[in-house]
Order: sequence, then C-alpha cells, then structure tokens
Amino acid sequence: MPVNKGPSPDTLAALEKAPNMYLVLSPDLYILTASDLYLEATKTNRNAILGKHIFEAFPDNPDLPDSDGVQNINASLQTVLQTKKPDRMPVQRYDVPDIAEPGKFIQRYWDPSHTPVLDEEGNISYIVQLATNVTDKILAEQALVKSYDEQIATTGRIRALNNELLATNTELRETQQQLSLLNKNLEQRVKKRT
Repeated sequence: MPVNKGPSPDTLAALEKAPNMYLVLSPDLYILTASDLYLEATKTNRNAILGKHIFEAFPDNPDLPDSDGVQNINASLQTVLQTKKPDRMPVQRYDVPDIAEPGKFIQRYWDPSHTPVLDEEGNISYIVQLATNVTDKILAEQALVKSYDEQIATTGRIRALNNELLATNTELRETQQQLSLLNKNLEQRVKKRT
C-alpha cells in the first residue's frame, strides 16, 4: 500500500501565502496548514490548529442548538473522499471559536468548496477547502430583509390607523348631519313658538 506523502513543504508555504482563504486537510481530515487570510478570518493562528482534526479545531457553536455546520462540512468532505471530485456547498453559517474569549464564538458565514488533490495513482493526497467569508454580505442582507419587514409592518400599522381615521371621519360626518337636522328641527320649533 502506497504511503500518502501529502503536499510538499513548498506547496504548503505557497498555500499559506495565497491571496485566498484556504484550509489544507489530510485525507483523514487533519489540518496540514491554512492560508494567512483564512487564519485572519477565523481569528486563529497556525500553530493552534496545525495537526488538529478539522472539527476539533472548528467545532459547532454550542450556543446554537440548530447549528449544522459540522454536519454539512463533513458531508461535503465525505463526498469528496468518496468521489475524488470537488464539492461546492451553499453558504453555511459556521461560527468560529473566539481565542480572545475562550468558550465564545464569532458569527461567520462561509461560501465553501472542497477540492481533492490526487497523487499519481489517483488517490487523494490532500483536500483544499476554499472558504470565502461572506459574513458582511449575509448580515447586510439580513438587515435589509429586517428593515423591509419592519417597513411592511409599519405600512400595515399606518393603513390600519388610516382606516380607523376614515371610519372616525365618516362617523363625524354622520353625526354632523344628524346635528344639522336636529338644529333645523329646533329652529323650526323656535319659529313656530315665536
């Protein structure tokens, strides 16, 4: 059985300085390295994650009971391991541990993909995770949707108030008409008496 040599030191060094966010994984999903931009986006340092299993270094946020980042990333990686083909995922919420505040997580959204790098025999030598940080975009979209929803709700409240005002104005007109009739009747009675 051939021994998997993985990426060369030169390849790892090149990926560390690449102008993108890369995480390089062994076929058994241990972290071989990460690009500087990846480290910056995840607020980690290379020495803290090297040699760790991806889900040990980047677990799900326990404060989010419905978080499925580990499950989704693992499913993508398993697809890559089985098919030996790249797998692109939809945007994922996958918070990252906050090393400045242990036990806390930083909210993050990613546009991830996984690409296997094959050796001469066609076996997976390593996997490159390209993870584009789209947190600002997603948060801006969420704020826009929230603002739109608030605007719709405000418009609905204004319509309801306008309908109430219209109904009140209609009642006032009817009351004015009744008062006007009463006033005429009173004037006629006064004329008859005088």
